[in-house]
Formats: sequence, structure tokens, C-alpha cells
Amino acid sequence: MKKVNKLIGSLCCVGIAFGLLVGFKPVPQNDQFRESPVNVLDRFDELIGLDVYDFLEFLPTVNHSDQLSIAQAYIAAHPETTILVVAIQLHQLGLVPLLINAGVDLNARSIYGDSALLAAVKKGDQSLAIGLINAGVDLNVQDVQSENTALILASGRGYLGVVEALINRGAGLNARNAEGDTALMKAVEGGRQEVVEALINAGVGLNVQDVEGWTALMMAVENNELELTTALLMAGANRDLANEDGVIAAILAQENENPQMIALFNMLEQLDESGRMAVRRGGRHFVRRSVHPGRTH
Repeated sequence: MKKVNKLIGSLCCVGIAFGLLVGFKPVPQNDQFRESPVNVLDRFDELIGLDVYDFLEFLPTVNHSDQLSIAQAYIAAHPETTILVVAIQLHQLGLVPLLINAGVDLNARSIYGDSALLAAVKKGDQSLAIGLINAGVDLNVQDVQSENTALILASGRGYLGVVEALINRGAGLNARNAEGDTALMKAVEGGRQEVVEALINAGVGLNVQDVEGWTALMMAVENNELELTTALLMAGANRDLANEDGVIAAILAQENENPQMIALFNMLEQLDESGRMAVRRGGRHFVRRSVHPGRTH
């Protein structure tokens, strides 16, 4: 692909040069801001010396046929440029395909540790994030401030499509941020049922504890998320783990005075191992019938 991009770039350069030789003049578009090819070439050294912000402001003013070759030259002169990250952060999404075709480093990171993928997720552009994932970017980059990965961020925000793309491409499921939170924990905190289910089905670690000893199960109980609590328990989450204060999930249920949650833990407490396995085989419908006797579905 890189060879193809280089070939395309070379052909573009040849085409521009040929146009100049035969006196080609592009149709002006917004004359006040558009640059002719001659002026662009005359100012080439000046343009290459621009910082990324000024260059991104300038690039859209260039004739469309010249943009790729100019972007290629800028990237070649600045191989570690963070121009792609900045373009996403500034929401100049129309330039993203151009920069990628020009050979920009997809994994270049800003001073804050943001890669293009992290920037796309933080901006909420799920389509762009999925495109970058499928383009083969580093999936497990963590930002500097919070040490979040794309999966942690996407899970907390409920971006199911991004989460599924990350899972399918092999992103680390159990990475932890600066507070020890995993993608599963952030999904539980946000009440993201579908994301939680996707992570469980992918084999995420259920019993990881954050810096204060909290697990995803404890967080689900604390937030009175009965469906999430049930899903985690049925998947095999350890209900006997304690946080740094010595509190387990069942105690949190009692403290919250949630009768349905208390009934769930009391039922599990009374089951022997064979009964517990039967519950797991029966799934959530068994639990719903036990916690909600009047419900049939």
C-alpha cells in the first residue's frame, strides 16, 4: 500500500509539472484565498516550514489537484508530524483521507499521548474511529493524562460499533487506566448493557480490581444496575471479592436497600454449587423468575 501511495504521489507530481509546462491554469475557486500552482511552488520552502496548525489552515486553500503532492512533501519533511491528530481534533475531517493517502504516520502521538484513534474516539466520530481501526493503527495506545485506551473510552461512552471493531482486531481487553479502571468497569459505570455483554462474550476479565479494590460487579451493585449485576454474576464474576474497605458486593446491595438486588444475592447464597451451575445454564431468565416471581419473561 505504501508503494502504491508513493506511486500515486509521483504521478500527481508529474501531472502538476506537465500542467505547468503547457501553461495550464486552474479555474480559480474563491480567488481571494486560492493559490495557483506557480505561487505554491514559488512558496514551497515557506509552506514546508509552517507549523501543523498553519499548514492545515493553508492546505484547503490550495487547488484540489495540488493538495496531495503538497501534503506528501510536508509529511516527508516532518516524518513525525502529528498533523493527523491535529486535523481530527480541529474537526477538519475532510483532510483526513488526504493526509492518510499522503502517507502520514497513523500512530503519531500528540504531546498529550493522543493518537489519531484516541482523538477520533474523544471527538465522538465513531465512523472515523472504525476506519482507523480497520486501517491497522495501534489499538492499545494510552493517553498521557488518564492512561485511557480507545477501548476504555469507547466502552464508557457506549460506542458499541467501535468496541466491536476493537475486539475483532484484538485490542487488549483488560488494560487499566490511571485509576485502575478497565473497559468493563467504564461500561458498567455508564450503564452500557450492550457493551458489557460484548465485552463478556469476548472474554474480558471479570474480577479485575481498580486502585481502591472495586470490581465491575461492585460498581454495578452500587449503581443499582440489576441487569448488569445479573449479567456479571451469570458470567462468573466473583461476588466474594472485597474492596480496600473490606466491603463485598452483597453488602453494597444491603446498604443500598434495593430489595431486588438483595433478593438476587440471597438466592445465590442459598444455592449449592450444582444449583449455581444450573442457574448459569438457565441464564438470566431463571434469575428474573427468582427475583421477580410475578414475571414470566
